Amino acid sequence: MRAVLDRYILAECAPTLGLSLVVFTFVLLMQRLLKLSDLVVAKGVPLLVVLRLLGLALPAVLPLLLPVSLLLAVLLAMGRLSGDGEIVAMRACGVSLARNLRPVALLSAAVGVAAAVISVWLQPVANRSFEQAVYDAVRNRISATVQTGTFTELTGGVTLYAEGTDEASGGLTNLFLYLDRGATRGAWVLAREGNVRQAGGALELDLRNGEVHQYLGRGKPYRRLAFEAYRLRMPLPTAMGDEPETEGKATADLLAAIAAGTADRGERLEFHRRLAVPASCLVFGLLGASLGVHHSRAGRSRAVTVCLGVILLFYALLMGGRALALGGKGHLPPELASWLPDIVLGLLAAYAYARKSREAPLPLEEALGRALRCGSAALARWSGAKAGP
Repeated sequence: MRAVLDRYILAECAPTLGLSLVVFTFVLLMQRLLKLSDLVVAKGVPLLVVLRLLGLALPAVLPLLLPVSLLLAVLLAMGRLSGDGEIVAMRACGVSLARNLRPVALLSAAVGVAAAVISVWLQPVANRSFEQAVYDAVRNRISATVQTGTFTELTGGVTLYAEGTDEASGGLTNLFLYLDRGATRGAWVLAREGNVRQAGGALELDLRNGEVHQYLGRGKPYRRLAFEAYRLRMPLPTAMGDEPETEGKATADLLAAIAAGTADRGERLEFHRRLAVPASCLVFGLLGASLGVHHSRAGRSRAVTVCLGVILLFYALLMGGRALALGGKGHLPPELASWLPDIVLGLLAAYAYARKSREAPLPLEEALGRALRCGSAALARWSGAKAGP
């Protein structure tokens, strides 16, 4: 009978977990999808390459989305069992809350292992592959375009025209560049030869035998500078946001730097974050199972409201701890900053479990139930008045 109960609870959680993961992933990737679309529209990168880049961006968001999806799934499952009176029937048969936690703990452990594999191994590899793929896509598009003798907008406000290529060296010949950025805004560059090469997360254009011209406005001097060699650095467009370089480092390298005592605060924070986020799956499982048990008829609206509240608290602690750890004065050790969300939510989960084991409601839980019931009633009256004659 207990095995049947375990399978029953797992069957309640699993479909919602999968659906929540798909929805949250789509929502979170929309911003990066918009940035990637610029590669298709403005840079002419093939659509298949952009889809590959989108796939490489997935490991960066999945470790955070897995515990959130698990929380919503457990909240909805336990809320449905409570709303239909099945939790009360289980208690009457001697099934305690601790017994209900067994399948939830198994599911949380499985999701945590998947999140750990992605966070510790796949995410750093995907980040490095993503940056390399962006560079290759933009570089190949530049190489293909400049050979046609047309104007091409590169990155960072740089427009390039090249008359052709040198078959011997493979470089560009007779280049014209218009610069519309920073101190060089409004300047144009003429060069006999040039080469595009990779330099970390940017492209570098090495120009030879040319001149830089800049008109600063009426009443100001006209600038002209001749050069034998001039290097122009152009940051690559990216859909990964302003992420630190440590996110592309292998976990083994971070661990070695920590063991040697050479790791900076950012590397220590990143290493512990890769461990703390998967561990939050266990915390979210316990918290969802405890908060999901209730004695009201609020249904899914209650579960969604509680889930949003926990998510906001989790991300506030995550971002706040990061800011305190990497701030100018470094008020918080990176290790504590990484584990702070798990510690706070773990204490909340333990408190909620202790209360629900005694079948005692949490503070503010009754107020939340009344607010949801009042909101539902007001919405029903508004809908009825709108549909009336």
